[in-house]
Amino acid sequence: MYRIKLTKEAVKFYKKCDIKTKRQINECFNILKENPNNHVNIKRLHGELSGLLRYRIGSIRIIFSINEEEVTVIILSMGNRGDVYK
Repeated sequence: MYRIKLTKEAVKFYKKCDIKTKRQINECFNILKENPNNHVNIKRLHGELSGLLRYRIGSIRIIFSINEEEVTVIILSMGNRGDVYK
């Protein structure tokens, strides 16, 4: 079981979300706790963000990395599709 850590930027986005979106994000966190490497909505990123992964919830993207030594998933950024990759 992995632990979830959020950056300040991710916490800020989470607090702004409505209840429905927060529920969806919490479901994502539960999936990432169980197995952050293998899910339909998880893909590896390329280019400048290579080495990171993303989880898709509709138009929202969650960018994260996995620290296997500490058994932790670090949520680096959350946001709308057009904004999160910048």
